[in-house]
Amino acid sequence: IRNGYSLGSPIAYLIRNQDFENWQEIMASGVGEAIKQSSSKKILIMNGSYDRETTYLDKEGNKQELTFEEFLSQLKDALNRYGELSNELSDYVTDVIFLEGSVIKPSGNEETTKLKIHLVEPSLKEATHYSPEKLVEKLLSIAQ
Repeated sequence: IRNGYSLGSPIAYLIRNQDFENWQEIMASGVGEAIKQSSSKKILIMNGSYDRETTYLDKEGNKQELTFEEFLSQLKDALNRYGELSNELSDYVTDVIFLEGSVIKPSGNEETTKLKIHLVEPSLKEATHYSPEKLVEKLLSIAQ
């Protein structure tokens, strides 16, 4: 968070992209295994709106938006190195914070229930931007 605005996802490189071969080498370095082995809480802060990490172009060149569940599925697939590992999402993410008023949030359907992770929708907004203080407070409460 800089000046109350999200800087984007620090894990953006985990989603398939045009440079997949080079990123595959990075993923093969044991990122998934390291995350799984950590005994710490693994907190993902979802983007509040669609951006380059949560949209893609389909085969016809049309812009498509990932659902909350699709984003998490792609994250799991990337950390599992697209089939080399078979870990569950909950091995990589224990808690997901999705911001109040976010357009990217759980659908609340059966697919969301199967995720086996804790979903948190805190009120972190102050006027027109997100409060870093409130976010830190929420992160500390989850981590305890």
